[in-house]
Amino acid sequence: MSDGMTHHFQQLYASMDKEELIDLQRRGTLRPEAEVVLSSELDKLCVTAIQRVAIETELKATSYEEQLKHLAPIGSRIIARLIDLGICLAIAVLVGFIVLKLPVAANHPEWLLLMSISFFGYLLFADCMPGGQIFGKKWNEIAVVDKKTHAHCTCTQSIGRNFLLAMFGIIDIALVLGHQGHRIGDHL
Repeated sequence: MSDGMTHHFQQLYASMDKEELIDLQRRGTLRPEAEVVLSSELDKLCVTAIQRVAIETELKATSYEEQLKHLAPIGSRIIARLIDLGICLAIAVLVGFIVLKLPVAANHPEWLLLMSISFFGYLLFADCMPGGQIFGKKWNEIAVVDKKTHAHCTCTQSIGRNFLLAMFGIIDIALVLGHQGHRIGDHL
């Protein structure tokens, strides 16, 4: 493993408490390099094997409902999405109106592609705005966070989440309304 990668994992894990570290380890999704650094961090915290087992058992016993408490209420999520779609549509219409008023656009209808680009650009990057919030989420005081690390959504995650929403729309919405309350994109 490169020194840069080791340093990255050390910084990441040093900011976590022992329960978070053990929860990450228990999921079994870490790369071998990350696993080595994580074990080293637990050793630095003087967490014994018995303590690890006890904490892991407690984490497994946590009810499913407790794990979902960090999710924003479905109503707030839907209202935020509708606000963002409204803003998105307004931006696209405004761009389209401006483009149609340009003399060069009269002979080149491809300029209207800017409408689509502005609409989809806003949607694709909406979740990676500062604090994981765009206008609708900020107004509803909710944010998009990584399911595993609870860090704010990255641009790559935002594009993936929202591309999947565009591709699987009604299915993705149905999943939010289901038992887990997660969209397909929430698993990225």
